[in-house]
Parts: sequence; structure tokens; C-alpha cells
Amino acid sequence: MSKLSITDRVPDELSPFDAPKVRLSGQVASRCVISSRDFTLSLWRHQLAAGAALTVDGPAEDHVFYVLTGDMRVGATPIEPGGAASIGRGATAELSGGAAGATLLHFIGHAATRPDRAGGCVHLMRTGWTERSADRRHTLYFDSGCPTCAVWLHRSGSGSGRFAAPHHHTEDEIICVVEGDLDLGTRRIAAGGAAAVGREMVYSFTSGEAGLTFVNFRQADPFFVPKDASQKAPESERKLLRARLESARAEREAGSAAG
Repeated sequence: MSKLSITDRVPDELSPFDAPKVRLSGQVASRCVISSRDFTLSLWRHQLAAGAALTVDGPAEDHVFYVLTGDMRVGATPIEPGGAASIGRGATAELSGGAAGATLLHFIGHAATRPDRAGGCVHLMRTGWTERSADRRHTLYFDSGCPTCAVWLHRSGSGSGRFAAPHHHTEDEIICVVEGDLDLGTRRIAAGGAAAVGREMVYSFTSGEAGLTFVNFRQADPFFVPKDASQKAPESERKLLRARLESARAEREAGSAAG
């Protein structure tokens, strides 16, 4: 499997969707953004017309969905743009497009390398835990803390020119740009494009002129490791992001009190 797979933008061509234990009904246009042939994890983009459905029925891996536009329902529960759903290994759920249809990001885990947890769970996050600091925005949906699954999904945003110093993670990940641009080495990834980065691969990135918002998927709690590990010890990504969220919350509340 490749350590790095990049799709610069939303693919032009539709792709026949072929994930085991997942079936489509009604009018659904699917595009493969990151292929499981090239990377352990995969990413699809689905456009569901009103009334169209995607049914997950007892898969061997975990599936995570992020709503880009429109409105999605998981059973009878509506999930609006910026919301997410996780369907664990062995679980069953039907996702359908509401009156306006829906555009979804569909992240698919890898059965052979997922943590050995029972699965069978369905998690719905209509908003996630969101906080803002002076220069960044973070939303945490799933933090690998579930006892039956271990999936991770967060969204981060920043203004133009933010530089993330060289680092690596201890889990494979997919970074999908939802707004702005991401510069990864010599490659620019526009909204709708994605980068699949293998565990222990060192990389850095810079947000584009219009800023950057991305969602990040992994199937287990990773550790963040700076390139110069002598300067800073590896940290659990869960603890690191939760600390950032708490810090941003404290900053916001202090500003409100001062005002």
C-alpha cells in the first residue's frame, strides 16, 4: 500500500460504488476520492437525491459519514451540514437524503488493521464539540474513546498561511479539504480533494490564500510526533486536541466575562 495518495480536487468521473455490505438505492452519484486499492483507508463522495438511500448492513470495517450539504437522515434522525455519523463494524443503519438531498463524505476503515473492538455501534453527532481560538477553529466528533469502536473524526480551520511544522502520526489518516486550499509539499489540494497519509510518514502543510478547513479521519487514536522528537515528547492526539478545545473555551469565556 502507498504511504501517500493525493487527489487534488473533486474527481470529475463517477465511479461504481462497490464496498461490501453497503448498498445504494435511488439516485446516487458516487465518486471515489481515495481508493482502497492504493491505501488502507478509503474515501467516497456521494450525492444522494431526495429519497435516495445508503444502507450499511453489518460490514467488517467501520464507516464514518460527514454531511457537506443538504440534509441527511439516519433512520428518523436528521443530520445537517457539519454533522457526522459513525456506523461500527457489524452494525446496521440506513442513511437517506431528505427533501433537498445530501452530499456526503464517506470514510471507510480497514478490517484487518482496525483495533480489536466488538463494533455493533451507531453514533450520531449533529454538531460536534466546537471551539475557536484567535487563529483556529476545531470541531471534535469522534475521539477513538468508544469501547466498541475506535474511529476518529475532527474538523479544523485556519486563516491563510498557517504552517503546520513537520510531524507524523502513528495511525493512517485521510485529510479531506472542505473549504479553501491545502499546500502539501509541491501539491495544492483544493476543496473536495484529499490526502491519504500513512502512519509514521513525516509531512507538513500550509493553508492557502483563502484559508483552510479540513476533516480528518483515522480508525484509532493516534499519537502526534514532531519531526524533532527530542524537543517534544509524542502526545496522544485525543489529549492534545481536547486540551486545545478546553483552552479555546477558557479563552472565549474569559473574553465574555471581560466584556
